[in-house]
Amino acid sequence: MKLLIIFPHALGDMLLLTPALKAWCEKNEPPSIAIQRRFNSSPLDNCPYINQVYYGLSDPWQDFGHHNTKFGFPATQYEGMAIANRNSYTDVLMAHEEGKIINYAQMLGVDIKDYKPEVFISIHDKMEAYKVIYESVQNNPFGFSQTESGDPERGFPSKYAPAWIDTQLDLPVIEAEKIKHLSINAAFQILKEAKGIVVPNSVFWSAAGILGKKVDLAYFARGENDLNHRKYEIHYKMETPFYSEDFYKSAVFELEILA
Repeated sequence: MKLLIIFPHALGDMLLLTPALKAWCEKNEPPSIAIQRRFNSSPLDNCPYINQVYYGLSDPWQDFGHHNTKFGFPATQYEGMAIANRNSYTDVLMAHEEGKIINYAQMLGVDIKDYKPEVFISIHDKMEAYKVIYESVQNNPFGFSQTESGDPERGFPSKYAPAWIDTQLDLPVIEAEKIKHLSINAAFQILKEAKGIVVPNSVFWSAAGILGKKVDLAYFARGENDLNHRKYEIHYKMETPFYSEDFYKSAVFELEILA
Protein backbone atom coordinates (compact mmCIF):
# COMPACT_ATOMS: atom_id res chain seq x y z
CA MET A 1 0.00 0.00 0.00
CA LYS A 2 1.38 3.38 -1.04
CA LEU A 3 -0.32 5.71 1.42
CA LEU A 4 -0.44 9.51 1.54
CA ILE A 5 -1.84 11.25 4.63
CA ILE A 6 -3.28 14.71 3.97
CA PHE A 7 -2.49 16.53 7.21
CA PRO A 8 -3.49 20.22 7.15
CA HIS A 9 -2.91 20.74 10.88
CA ALA A 10 -0.25 22.41 13.00
CA LEU A 11 3.27 21.30 13.97
CA GLY A 12 2.26 20.16 17.44
CA ASP A 13 -0.37 17.87 15.97
CA MET A 14 2.35 16.19 13.91
CA LEU A 15 4.12 15.20 17.14
CA LEU A 16 0.87 13.72 18.43
CA LEU A 17 0.53 11.67 15.24
CA THR A 18 3.80 9.80 15.84
CA PRO A 19 2.43 7.01 18.12
CA ALA A 20 -0.06 6.01 15.41
CA LEU A 21 2.62 6.23 12.71
CA LYS A 22 4.91 3.96 14.72
CA ALA A 23 2.16 1.38 15.16
CA TRP A 24 1.29 1.58 11.44
CA CYS A 25 4.87 0.85 10.42
CA GLU A 26 4.95 -2.40 12.37
CA LYS A 27 2.96 -4.03 9.57
CA ASN A 28 3.16 -1.55 6.69
CA GLU A 29 5.57 0.56 4.71
CA PRO A 30 5.96 4.12 6.05
CA PRO A 31 3.35 6.48 4.61
CA SER A 32 4.06 9.90 3.16
CA ILE A 33 2.41 13.05 4.43
CA ALA A 34 1.26 16.35 2.91
CA ILE A 35 1.44 19.37 5.23
CA GLN A 36 1.07 23.14 5.05
CA ARG A 37 3.54 24.86 2.74
CA ARG A 38 3.98 27.82 5.14
CA PHE A 39 6.22 25.67 7.34
CA ASN A 40 9.96 25.83 6.62
CA SER A 41 10.44 22.47 8.32
CA SER A 42 8.49 19.76 10.11
CA PRO A 43 8.90 17.59 13.23
CA LEU A 44 8.50 14.66 10.83
CA ASP A 45 11.47 15.55 8.61
CA ASN A 46 13.73 12.96 10.30
CA CYS A 47 10.94 10.58 11.30
CA PRO A 48 11.61 6.93 10.40
CA TYR A 49 7.85 6.32 10.26
CA ILE A 50 7.41 8.72 7.32
CA ASN A 51 8.62 8.13 3.76
CA GLN A 52 8.33 11.69 2.42
CA VAL A 53 6.99 15.05 3.57
CA TYR A 54 5.26 17.21 0.94
CA TYR A 55 4.96 20.93 1.70
CA GLY A 56 1.98 21.65 -0.49
CA LEU A 57 -1.14 22.55 1.50
CA SER A 58 -2.72 25.91 2.27
CA ASP A 59 -3.46 26.98 5.84
CA PRO A 60 -7.16 26.10 6.20
CA TRP A 61 -7.63 28.55 9.07
CA GLN A 62 -6.05 31.65 7.54
CA ASP A 63 -5.62 31.40 3.76
CA PHE A 64 -9.33 31.54 2.90
CA GLY A 65 -10.44 34.17 5.39
CA HIS A 66 -10.01 34.07 9.16
CA HIS A 67 -11.13 30.62 10.41
CA ASN A 68 -13.13 29.99 7.23
CA THR A 69 -12.57 26.28 7.74
CA LYS A 70 -15.72 25.13 5.95
CA PHE A 71 -13.99 26.24 2.76
CA GLY A 72 -10.38 25.85 3.92
CA PHE A 73 -10.39 22.15 4.73
CA PRO A 74 -12.08 20.99 1.52
CA ALA A 75 -9.59 23.16 -0.37
CA THR A 76 -6.63 21.50 1.35
CA GLN A 77 -8.13 18.10 0.62
CA TYR A 78 -8.19 18.92 -3.09
CA GLU A 79 -4.57 20.09 -2.84
CA GLY A 80 -3.61 16.85 -1.13
CA MET A 81 -5.39 14.75 -3.75
CA ALA A 82 -3.47 16.61 -6.45
CA ILE A 83 -0.20 15.69 -4.69
CA ALA A 84 -1.39 12.07 -4.50
CA ASN A 85 -2.25 11.96 -8.19
CA ARG A 86 1.06 13.53 -9.27
CA ASN A 87 3.01 10.99 -7.21
CA SER A 88 0.92 7.87 -7.87
CA TYR A 89 -0.35 7.21 -4.37
CA THR A 90 -2.88 4.39 -4.36
CA ASP A 91 -4.39 5.22 -0.97
CA VAL A 92 -5.13 8.59 0.60
CA LEU A 93 -6.33 9.54 4.08
CA MET A 94 -7.61 12.99 4.99
CA ALA A 95 -6.78 13.67 8.65
CA HIS A 96 -9.79 15.90 9.16
CA GLU A 97 -13.57 15.64 9.24
CA GLU A 98 -15.52 18.85 9.76
CA GLY A 99 -17.09 19.05 13.18
CA LYS A 100 -15.38 15.91 14.48
CA ILE A 101 -12.17 15.10 16.33
CA ILE A 102 -10.13 12.58 14.40
CA ASN A 103 -8.81 9.64 16.42
CA TYR A 104 -5.41 9.01 14.82
CA ALA A 105 -5.29 5.37 15.92
CA GLN A 106 -8.71 4.68 14.41
CA MET A 107 -7.80 6.63 11.28
CA LEU A 108 -4.88 4.30 10.62
CA GLY A 109 -6.56 1.21 12.11
CA VAL A 110 -3.82 0.60 14.69
CA ASP A 111 -3.30 0.00 18.39
CA ILE A 112 -0.74 2.46 19.79
CA LYS A 113 -0.18 0.25 22.87
CA ASP A 114 1.90 2.33 25.28
CA TYR A 115 3.59 4.39 22.56
CA LYS A 116 4.13 8.07 23.25
CA PRO A 117 4.92 10.99 20.94
CA GLU A 118 8.53 11.29 19.75
CA VAL A 119 10.89 13.94 18.40
CA PHE A 120 13.59 13.22 15.83
CA ILE A 121 16.70 15.40 16.15
CA SER A 122 19.48 14.71 13.65
CA ILE A 123 23.20 15.30 14.09
CA HIS A 124 22.91 18.28 11.72
CA ASP A 125 20.07 19.69 13.83
CA LYS A 126 22.25 19.42 16.94
CA MET A 127 25.18 21.16 15.27
CA GLU A 128 22.95 24.03 14.14
CA ALA A 129 21.44 24.30 17.62
CA TYR A 130 24.79 24.36 19.43
CA LYS A 131 26.07 27.03 17.05
CA VAL A 132 23.13 29.32 17.92
CA ILE A 133 23.49 28.59 21.63
CA TYR A 134 27.18 29.48 21.64
CA GLU A 135 26.65 32.63 19.56
CA SER A 136 23.82 33.72 21.86
CA VAL A 137 24.97 32.82 25.39
CA GLN A 138 28.35 31.10 25.00
CA ASN A 139 28.58 28.37 27.67
CA ASN A 140 26.20 30.05 30.11
CA PRO A 141 22.86 28.65 31.30
CA PHE A 142 19.92 30.15 29.45
CA GLY A 143 16.16 30.17 29.19
CA PHE A 144 13.97 29.39 26.20
CA SER A 145 10.79 31.36 25.48
CA GLN A 146 8.07 31.39 22.87
CA THR A 147 5.57 34.21 22.54
CA GLU A 148 3.65 33.42 19.36
CA SER A 149 1.67 30.22 19.20
CA GLY A 150 0.43 28.91 15.87
CA ASP A 151 -2.97 30.25 16.93
CA PRO A 152 -2.80 34.02 17.67
CA GLU A 153 -5.39 33.57 20.44
CA ARG A 154 -3.09 31.21 22.35
CA GLY A 155 0.09 33.31 22.51
CA PHE A 156 1.62 35.41 25.27
CA PRO A 157 1.36 39.19 25.29
CA SER A 158 4.34 40.79 23.55
CA LYS A 159 7.63 40.44 25.49
CA TYR A 160 5.96 38.75 28.49
CA ALA A 161 7.64 35.34 28.14
CA PRO A 162 11.29 36.51 27.94
CA ALA A 163 10.60 39.11 30.65
CA TRP A 164 9.27 36.36 32.94
CA ILE A 165 12.47 34.36 32.54
CA ASP A 166 14.55 37.48 33.16
CA THR A 167 12.69 38.49 36.34
CA GLN A 168 11.93 35.06 37.79
CA LEU A 169 14.95 32.99 36.76
CA ASP A 170 17.62 35.62 36.04
CA LEU A 171 18.74 33.92 32.84
CA PRO A 172 19.57 35.19 29.35
CA VAL A 173 16.90 34.11 26.89
CA ILE A 174 16.86 32.49 23.47
CA GLU A 175 13.51 33.38 21.91
CA ALA A 176 11.80 31.03 19.49
CA GLU A 177 10.81 33.99 17.33
CA LYS A 178 14.48 34.82 16.74
CA ILE A 179 15.54 31.36 15.55
CA LYS A 180 12.94 30.81 12.84
CA HIS A 181 15.74 30.27 10.33
CA LEU A 182 16.47 26.97 12.07
CA SER A 183 14.58 23.75 11.49
CA ILE A 184 11.98 22.98 14.13
CA ASN A 185 14.04 19.97 15.21
CA ALA A 186 17.12 22.15 15.78
CA ALA A 187 14.90 24.44 17.87
CA PHE A 188 13.85 21.37 19.87
CA GLN A 189 17.53 20.76 20.67
CA ILE A 190 17.86 24.33 21.98
CA LEU A 191 14.74 23.73 24.08
CA LYS A 192 16.33 20.53 25.40
CA GLU A 193 19.45 22.40 26.55
CA ALA A 194 17.56 25.26 28.24
CA LYS A 195 17.55 25.67 32.03
CA GLY A 196 14.26 27.57 32.04
CA ILE A 197 11.26 27.27 29.69
CA VAL A 198 8.26 29.56 29.20
CA VAL A 199 5.88 28.66 26.36
CA PRO A 200 2.19 28.82 25.44
CA ASN A 201 0.12 25.83 24.34
CA SER A 202 2.17 25.06 21.25
CA VAL A 203 4.51 22.63 19.55
CA PHE A 204 7.26 23.57 22.03
CA TRP A 205 5.08 22.69 25.00
CA SER A 206 4.43 19.27 23.46
CA ALA A 207 8.13 18.83 22.64
CA ALA A 208 9.11 19.70 26.22
CA GLY A 209 6.85 16.92 27.47
CA ILE A 210 8.34 14.44 25.01
CA LEU A 211 11.89 15.42 26.02
CA GLY A 212 11.11 15.14 29.72
CA LYS A 213 11.76 18.83 30.30
CA LYS A 214 10.22 20.85 33.10
CA VAL A 215 8.26 23.86 31.82
CA ASP A 216 8.47 26.74 34.28
CA LEU A 217 5.42 28.53 32.90
CA ALA A 218 2.94 27.12 30.37
CA TYR A 219 0.18 29.48 29.29
CA PHE A 220 -3.18 28.04 28.22
CA ALA A 221 -5.05 31.19 27.27
CA ARG A 222 -8.26 29.34 26.43
CA GLY A 223 -8.61 27.84 29.90
CA GLU A 224 -8.49 24.49 31.65
CA ASN A 225 -10.50 22.66 29.00
CA ASP A 226 -7.76 23.41 26.48
CA LEU A 227 -5.21 21.83 28.82
CA ASN A 228 -7.37 18.76 29.36
CA HIS A 229 -7.56 18.25 25.60
CA ARG A 230 -3.77 17.90 25.68
CA LYS A 231 -3.58 16.10 29.02
CA TYR A 232 -6.06 13.39 28.10
CA GLU A 233 -5.15 13.52 24.44
CA ILE A 234 -8.35 13.96 22.44
CA HIS A 235 -6.85 12.40 19.31
CA TYR A 236 -6.57 9.03 21.06
CA LYS A 237 -9.41 9.22 23.63
CA MET A 238 -6.88 8.46 26.33
CA GLU A 239 -7.83 7.84 29.94
CA THR A 240 -4.33 8.52 31.28
CA PRO A 241 -2.05 11.46 30.40
CA PHE A 242 0.87 11.06 27.99
CA TYR A 243 3.26 12.59 30.52
CA SER A 244 3.72 12.65 34.30
CA GLU A 245 1.26 14.66 36.38
CA ASP A 246 4.08 17.00 37.43
CA PHE A 247 4.54 18.15 33.84
CA TYR A 248 1.07 19.68 33.77
CA LYS A 249 1.36 21.58 37.06
CA SER A 250 3.07 24.62 35.51
CA ALA A 251 0.03 25.39 33.34
CA VAL A 252 -1.73 28.70 34.04
CA PHE A 253 -4.85 30.19 32.52
CA GLU A 254 -4.30 33.80 33.54
CA LEU A 255 -1.05 35.76 33.73
CA GLU A 256 0.23 37.74 36.67
CA ILE A 257 1.49 41.28 36.16
CA LEU A 258 5.29 41.34 36.20
CA ALA A 259 7.00 43.80 38.52
